[in-house]
Amino acid sequence: MNIERARATLDSLKHQGLAVSVEIPKGTHLVDIPRMILNRANRAKIKLGANFTRIFEDMRFKARSHISGTRVSKPIVVTVYPDGDYSIE
Repeated sequence: MNIERARATLDSLKHQGLAVSVEIPKGTHLVDIPRMILNRANRAKIKLGANFTRIFEDMRFKARSHISGTRVSKPIVVTVYPDGDYSIE
């Protein structure tokens, strides 16, 4: 029940334009991903609660099924929330 509410809240933030998405295309080098996310958060005037290193490590571990070697093998969507947090889908 709480998980459903949390998902509904996140979907609501996305639809209201308060959260922003970053689509990481297939073939992107891992080292380029943190800058893509940080730049998108900056454009949305969101102070991200993570630095380059944390984003890089999160990508390596949370999206490992979408990564082959040092490149993205399947597209990844990162959602940045107004509070500076982010999720990797």
